[in-house]
Amino acid sequence: MSRAEILKRYKVHMARRRAEQAAERTAFSSTISGFLLGSVGEIGVHEFGHYVASKIFGNDVSIEFRADGFHTLPYTDHVRSAIEEFLIPMGGPIADYIFSVAALIYANRAKADSTTRRPMAAAYSVIASVFPLAQSVYTFSNSGDFHYLDNFGIPKVAQVAAAAAIGLPIALLGVREVYKTFKNIEERSERV
Repeated sequence: MSRAEILKRYKVHMARRRAEQAAERTAFSSTISGFLLGSVGEIGVHEFGHYVASKIFGNDVSIEFRADGFHTLPYTDHVRSAIEEFLIPMGGPIADYIFSVAALIYANRAKADSTTRRPMAAAYSVIASVFPLAQSVYTFSNSGDFHYLDNFGIPKVAQVAAAAAIGLPIALLGVREVYKTFKNIEERSERV
């Protein structure tokens, strides 16, 4: 093999490696962005779920942003029926699961070579699906949305188990989508 051929192969190899490193950096930064945006945006989505559930029952409510986050605030203190007492607190976790599944579907339908949309949507789906699980764990301190289920005789362990049964599979699928993105980058660099 001549020196010119060796130099040409080296240049091709280095060009491939630089392209792979750039794709990995993009995918990594998109994943981190998805986690950060998901962490901040998820609270708004969660509170929007409470807002919609309250509006369905004809309550006059608003969503306010305070130093400690978003809050859904009722304008009136009327006596709620048992179904309202159940569904309004559950509106937040239901919205979390809906948005996490939507983000997962979006991530799954993104092109296989997408190093931005796919990992960002998948990371968001992980945050959105784990958020209700964290809320359910707070029930042991009698705070969070799930403590309202105590009024219906549902044990705290069952509340956490239900949130885990719904949220963890979605989170694992989101992690799988992020993994597939990095695996595709690796396979593309090997093919070139």
